[in-house]
Amino acid sequence: MITTHATLDRLLCRFLFDPQHAGEQAQALTAEQWQHGLERAVRHKILPHVAALYQQYQASPLPEKYQTMLHTHALERSSWLAALRLAAPFSQSANAMLMKGFGHEILYPEKMDRFAKDLDVVVADFTTFCHIATQLLNNGFHLPFMTQLVWRKELKSWQGLARFIHREGNEDGGVELHIGQFAVDDNLQLSWLALRAHATEKRFGELALCVPDTPMMLTVFFMELATRPECMLRDLYDGYCLCMTLTDQDQLNALATALTNAGLGEQVIKLIAAFVRFDQSPPYELVQLEERVRTRGTSGTAGWRNRLRKGLDSACQKADVLLRIFGVFDRPWAIGLAMQFAIPIYGILINPHPQPLQQVKKGRYRLLMTPAGTFLLGGVGVFSDEEIAYLQSVLASSPIPLTPEPEP
Repeated sequence: MITTHATLDRLLCRFLFDPQHAGEQAQALTAEQWQHGLERAVRHKILPHVAALYQQYQASPLPEKYQTMLHTHALERSSWLAALRLAAPFSQSANAMLMKGFGHEILYPEKMDRFAKDLDVVVADFTTFCHIATQLLNNGFHLPFMTQLVWRKELKSWQGLARFIHREGNEDGGVELHIGQFAVDDNLQLSWLALRAHATEKRFGELALCVPDTPMMLTVFFMELATRPECMLRDLYDGYCLCMTLTDQDQLNALATALTNAGLGEQVIKLIAAFVRFDQSPPYELVQLEERVRTRGTSGTAGWRNRLRKGLDSACQKADVLLRIFGVFDRPWAIGLAMQFAIPIYGILINPHPQPLQQVKKGRYRLLMTPAGTFLLGGVGVFSDEEIAYLQSVLASSPIPLTPEPEP
């Protein structure tokens, strides 16, 4: 009798790892147990797999709630595939790399759609970003959110993160382009050069794509795992499939050292503990990895900028006067200061027309003109609709009355 979440989770784990022998247990579930199972499948991000078993062993149709979720996810996957086709030429020239998501799904031994929120792609530099962004913007995607940008003086280039949403996509999902680096938080980051050194080629359907090799994919996996309090079943399956490809002992030893140096040894232990919790045997390679890593605890400062951003957003929603105070950080002098010290700033796409790459100043606003369009820069980005409309009208005028701004 299945009476607890823990018992149900262990059953879902067996469904996930041994689908060929799941029939007898699946047939024995009551309608109420299936309902709870589907709820847990959403929580563990394995709904497509569990829904397929439900439809195979239950006479009644899948509840509408879950049909809607799967339909939404199918549309989202379609937009990701469209984005990958646009990015494929850059990936094949090793200037863009598919991360996580589909990268994990490539390794699944069974054909199964990986349930995810978004697609992650790292691009080599800001020039590559502009090329791919232009393709996306011209093919049904838009940038409804602020783009995060960091000026790297030593590289004389922008890095950052932009999230594109397809016109038929989910605003909670989308395609994330990581510019010049992959950053989970303030402490867990990988430069493009570090990723490029581990590039390999895999096929996803008809597409040949650049992806990280197994050690780097596992490094990214454990970086992501560090952001969650515990492992989901999807994490367990991803970790299993990744570890099963870690067959080279030299690679395993190098990975253990890299994880220890990055302070990610705790995450290997967390994954082992999850296998035990779900009554699933961990792969031998993971056990070997656990024997080699060392732990040193985690930093308490991770993600401070994200917490600050959430605090600012909350404060601005509660008091208009704070908008005027925080607006000081959107002025050109504040943007220049942030660039000097590599502090993240935000860019709002206000005009999609391509421009030569340059910064310009118009009154109390600083604009970044790029081949992918013009971005309004801000330290916190609390601009009004009237301000944006004014700047859009300025950009539409000819000639453009703007003052070039030098780089810091």
